Amino acid sequence: MKKDFCQSKELSLPELWALNMVHDCGAITSYTKMDNSPGGEGRLFSEKENQQRDKTLRIKLINLEYLVVEVRGTMPGCEVGSPVSCYFVADHHDRGELSWDITALGEYFYQGSVLLVPKSGVNNVGEGAYLYGTSHSIGNKIGYGEKFFLDKNQWGGESTILTGCINGNPLIFDQVQRIYGMPGTGYGVWGLRVLAQMDWWEIKV
Repeated sequence: MKKDFCQSKELSLPELWALNMVHDCGAITSYTKMDNSPGGEGRLFSEKENQQRDKTLRIKLINLEYLVVEVRGTMPGCEVGSPVSCYFVADHHDRGELSWDITALGEYFYQGSVLLVPKSGVNNVGEGAYLYGTSHSIGNKIGYGEKFFLDKNQWGGESTILTGCINGNPLIFDQVQRIYGMPGTGYGVWGLRVLAQMDWWEIKV
């Protein structure tokens, strides 16, 4: 993805956490070891395929005009060779469509679940943070369309480490990589719109 999709402003983990005080937020990854799509038959994804999926997710989130923050995290107990790339997303325009968009992308990438945090949910105000099941697979940890609510100790705390849960597994957000936003030129926006309509296997890395 071209550099003009990336904003230069740095954001610390506490600032990331504080975004939820004023906006609905969520978190999603495209990472998965196996192809869980119909006909995928559980084959292993290659590193390149996971890179294509990651880039596609990033493009689609930016195209939806959310504040998109790339975060690297680790999944304790999971057999992942390198830190997992995850996207923390804030509805900074307050359109109220984030839960719909994130769950739709969770289905598209055959994720077991996505993390949704309604405004102020970090402090367990209102509905609070929860995992939403996005997989139709039998035996998934969270049933399709089900909500699994998290208490504050399960997803965030008073420290600078923000924790979440992706695909039913604990994910520790330990490093903010970069912030993405809409391109600054009309040509850049046009290019983004074109890429956002492509499937992940069509994206070059």
